[in-house]
Amino acid sequence: MGKAVVVSEAVLTCSVAAELAARISEECFDYLTDPVVRIAGEDCPISVSAALEAGSIPSAGLIEETVKRLVA
Repeated sequence: MGKAVVVSEAVLTCSVAAELAARISEECFDYLTDPVVRIAGEDCPISVSAALEAGSIPSAGLIEETVKRLVA
């Protein structure tokens, strides 16, 4: 289909997700129809509070919504 999504609970910037997205873009550029989409945690320290932690990492709903938008 020519689309790629990288999902990680880690931060968005300077993370494994960022490196994977960069490598996919470099190696598969000719096969991609859209830019690589990264879904990751917020660029802030993870809180000790379970409720705040859940709010700072990607949810299943966000991942599903993003993938549906890409395939539509």
